Amino acid sequence: MPNIDPRQLKRMMDSMGIKSTEIEAERVVIQAKDRDIVIEDPQITAIDAQGSRSFQISGTVREVGKIATAAEISDEDVKMVSEQSGVNDLERARKALEESGGDIAGAIIRLKGLFRLCTNRPSSWWSFRNATDISQALPNLSSS
Repeated sequence: MPNIDPRQLKRMMDSMGIKSTEIEAERVVIQAKDRDIVIEDPQITAIDAQGSRSFQISGTVREVGKIATAAEISDEDVKMVSEQSGVNDLERARKALEESGGDIAGAIIRLKGLFRLCTNRPSSWWSFRNATDISQALPNLSSS
């Protein structure tokens, strides 16, 4: 329909019982199971036809990975982080897990205060991230 006048198109849609409305918004977020799809500066048209409503959305799209929520962090993980880091406060261990996106090793590193040390030493941080046990990474910290 490339050569149809917008007013004529609106009249045709009205005669078929199709109504469209522009919706002003700053952002649209679609929450998928594993990520969020964020549409910035969207142009949104709501289309009502035959008793159903649909939306046409266009704009700048970006995808954002989801961070582990408190519901996704198990009590066993919290207990392990608490034991391995030597921190007896379970709420502090849970908070460290949330801040590290559910990464147990990352939470232990945060609680042991090694996070600041590692972020100042990129080569040591890389060794830490690839170590399966914190004791494997400790010699790398002193050698860099």
